Amino acid sequence: MKNIFRGRKIKYGSVSLALTVLVVAAVIIINAAFSALAYSYGWGVNMSSEFAYGISEKCEAYLENTIFPLMDKANKASGEKNKIKIIFCDELENLDDELSQEYVLNSILELKEKYPDRIATEHLNVWENPKLAKTYGVTSDSDIVFVFGDKYTTLSIAQFYVMSDGNTETPTAYNGERRIASAFLRIVSNETPTCYFTLNHGEGLDDSELMFLVADAGYNYAFIDLSTEEIPSDCALLVTVNPTHDIREESSISAVSETQKLDNYMAAGGKYMVLLSPNTFASGALPKFEKFLGAWGVNYMHSSNKGVENCYLLRDTANSVLGDAYNVLAKTSENATAKSIFGEMSKKAVFAQATAISPADGFKSDGNGNFVSGERTMSPILSSYSSAEAWAGGEVVARATDSPFTLMSATTQKTETGKTACLVAGTSVAFCSEDALQSTVYGNGEALMRVFEYMGNKNSPMTLTSRPLQPPPIQSLTNRNAVIITVVLCAAPATIATLAGIFVLVRRKRS
Repeated sequence: MKNIFRGRKIKYGSVSLALTVLVVAAVIIINAAFSALAYSYGWGVNMSSEFAYGISEKCEAYLENTIFPLMDKANKASGEKNKIKIIFCDELENLDDELSQEYVLNSILELKEKYPDRIATEHLNVWENPKLAKTYGVTSDSDIVFVFGDKYTTLSIAQFYVMSDGNTETPTAYNGERRIASAFLRIVSNETPTCYFTLNHGEGLDDSELMFLVADAGYNYAFIDLSTEEIPSDCALLVTVNPTHDIREESSISAVSETQKLDNYMAAGGKYMVLLSPNTFASGALPKFEKFLGAWGVNYMHSSNKGVENCYLLRDTANSVLGDAYNVLAKTSENATAKSIFGEMSKKAVFAQATAISPADGFKSDGNGNFVSGERTMSPILSSYSSAEAWAGGEVVARATDSPFTLMSATTQKTETGKTACLVAGTSVAFCSEDALQSTVYGNGEALMRVFEYMGNKNSPMTLTSRPLQPPPIQSLTNRNAVIITVVLCAAPATIATLAGIFVLVRRKRS
């Protein structure tokens, strides 16, 4: 019997069996790993004839915890029992024929089915009911109107989708949950806060995506010229994006002081967001604005080379995306403020063509990752990885191995009014571009929504993000991860085959 089990067939048969089991186990593990990655990052191709995204638990939680209590508060104040009425401007059978409309229709009908006491729908052909155009500003039979009491908002079908690179024919992502939730928020809120964008300093708003995000967060938005207008009392958020001209101060030729207007606004508990770029302060072009920001602890880092001042430009060959070392990934800074804002974010924000922020003169470390001067506390909230380096004047001038570069900061001060003033400063204008905010891979949109909440906009649907209708691009991988995956995929099969061959040869030689 012993001879039988020691025979060559049994011996090598056992080896073959063991190798087969190992290979099958490896295939199962690799398949499970890739399935988990595909689920987490949305990899894959939709082969069905129709899209089939249901309403998420996050959306349901947002409605139940935020929207419905606001509805109850409004109804109690008015003595009414209003539902949210959603009007489709065409017959149901026509909506079923158009996939883009059907997708939104299915989301809304799912909500209506789950919350019949809160949500009602109606189908009115705009051509047979022209009052829709007059009453609600409807311009197309694909428009959708959201009504609550005497408040309403009208959205076009395109606003429920992400259209990359101006392509209006092929959407890349469905943004239905956030747009539906933000529409609900605007009509059930007693007061809608207003965000003002500053004008006439050469500000660079190259596209409308930041304004759309502001609307998604529950703000109305408008524009203001500080040289001719006072900051209104209803200004819940003031935003300046990449100015090229300095702010004004009172002088012998002008009685206008924009600096004083900003100081008064902040002293009353104002919220101010500034998004700049490496070119903003080139050669000291905006000394007055730089002085104002310095008083709030924000210094955009410069380097002097042969008498020329250059703002830092960050580069990170390991933690960057799109194969471009100047698309720098951010991580949450090491302090309590940063962690309270971004603690649950799963996606990384990306800062393209970014500079860096350091604490201004007079701001000293508190030992907890913050910098303090008097009543003001400046906190880095998004930082670079340690692999980043700063370039200026064509050479490396600093490395993050010494200290991470700050990509976004928040400075707060408790004012005499009892309110908390807050100035948030970012280091990349591309951070708020259409591509960055629409991305289903990067976390820029959610990051800004979280910052809005931190600055006082408590009801924004910050956790609701767009969902890809197409697989994310392979460029979403960082350079470091791309190298690791390439090495593993190339080396692993060869290594396994080599080890298996060595094992079999050794067994044969010793048998």
